[in-house]
Amino acid sequence: MKLAWVIAVNSLREYVRDRVVLIVGFIAVALFAFSILLGALSFAEQQRILAHFGLAAIHLSCLAVVSFLGSFFLHKEIERQTCLLVLARPISRAQFLIGKFLGVFQLLFLFIFLLGVALYALLQFQFPLNHYLAVLFGIFMEMTVLLCLAVFASTFLRSTLAMFATVGSFFIGNWSQDLGFFGEKIKSPMYLILSKSLKIGFPNLYEMNWRSVYFLEKGVPGNQLGWVLLHGAGWALFFLTMSIFIFRRKDLV
Repeated sequence: MKLAWVIAVNSLREYVRDRVVLIVGFIAVALFAFSILLGALSFAEQQRILAHFGLAAIHLSCLAVVSFLGSFFLHKEIERQTCLLVLARPISRAQFLIGKFLGVFQLLFLFIFLLGVALYALLQFQFPLNHYLAVLFGIFMEMTVLLCLAVFASTFLRSTLAMFATVGSFFIGNWSQDLGFFGEKIKSPMYLILSKSLKIGFPNLYEMNWRSVYFLEKGVPGNQLGWVLLHGAGWALFFLTMSIFIFRRKDLV
């Protein structure tokens, strides 16, 4: 595990200097500025607008980082053959993959932490801190699952396809609940079966969506926090285990 952590720290230094990460960070800051200007148009709703757009900025910027880095880092290492230099040392493929994953994982945590602190300061600490942290926790767990899925997809798909698979899973995970509701309204068995199949075959990201002023004011129930932790950790562990299984048998030459 020590070797994996060394790879993770070095990977984090590499990812921080990546152009995509810098561009995504700039876009997130620009969205913060836009939300401030938009909120100024309605003084009564200023904090609500800022909270809504600010959380959306954190959410989308993290999605961009996770889907891009998670889908491309493995193929970059294989194309440059830098992974062969690392694996020539007494480092297993599992340690290498976990180390690279932890590098992106640390970057994800850093993104949420810095943007979360900035947004909370812009909101003038209006909402209870424990409520705000619970909302950020939902974003963090959702992005962790998607990161593990991106790594898993990149072990057997091309980088671009892995990224599309990650983004597609993001939409499926967030829309499966709406699809079931729509099926109940129109009394369509096909939609109901499809919705149940998607809930079983994909992570239920909808339940991790607490990005609203309601949850900032009222808080997230403890049972929901526990369910999201178990559900997200279970899917993340499954995707990582499958990633290691496939990567151990992958031809790197």
